[in-house]
Amino acid sequence: MGRLGVLVVLVGLWAPCPAEAQVLEKTCVGPERSDRGRALALEVDAQSRAHVVHVNDNGGGLYYTVVDAIDGDQNMVIDRRASVLGAGVLTHTDLRLFDGIPHICYRDAPSDNFRVGWLDGEEWILEDVDQGADYGDSCALFYADGELSVLYRRTNRLSVATRAPDGQWQIADIDNIGSVGHGVHLTELRNGYIVAAHRDDSTGNLRV
Repeated sequence: MGRLGVLVVLVGLWAPCPAEAQVLEKTCVGPERSDRGRALALEVDAQSRAHVVHVNDNGGGLYYTVVDAIDGDQNMVIDRRASVLGAGVLTHTDLRLFDGIPHICYRDAPSDNFRVGWLDGEEWILEDVDQGADYGDSCALFYADGELSVLYRRTNRLSVATRAPDGQWQIADIDNIGSVGHGVHLTELRNGYIVAAHRDDSTGNLRV
């Protein structure tokens, strides 16, 4: 696994959006209504198709959509009851394409299960990684040494779970100072190192 160095960085940048950048081709996923854009995650493949994960608040379903300008949109249900208004709202997901196969992570709000899944043909395979009231309310997927791994918030900690060859998930803490792990995002460098950014809510600092 790539090493994760931790340092504190304060960020305060703002810039207006150029007017010319606002003229974009727009695609509506599903009916034009305001309850289908929560917990968005997006990846674009080599064929310029957009792969999107999103929640429909009207029913609480988690959906996977492929937006293809040539063949049209394709929609699949990942989890029919992943979000519950007033009881547990899903606000964050991550979507990554590994060897062209979409992988996701999310917190199943009704059960408090943190899950990782991938598309196998026409079926989504979902595995429970961990369980806790706010486990996985932010998460980020990656591969390390050929093993599927995920960074995620685990109460006030930033933890990593790695799927072993026998299918079991091994969990370890990465950062546990303050109230960390909020809004985690990551990128992989060419040397194989993983760089992660997340927020410490106890101080308001961004940690990298």
